Amino acid sequence: MTTRSFDLLMSAVEMVRHDTPEVFQATLKTNPYAGDVIRDFKSLTSMMEEPT
Repeated sequence: MTTRSFDLLMSAVEMVRHDTPEVFQATLKTNPYAGDVIRDFKSLTSMMEEPT
């Protein structure tokens, strides 16, 4: 079972999963929104509960 949003996320992962660490680091350094997005992501995911 899957959802449309999960499938879209997995599609995005597939597009970048073979990128080198250097590409990732360059993106973080040059994207002015990267810091805010990472901070928001960490904040939101820290609120998630473990499945029971």
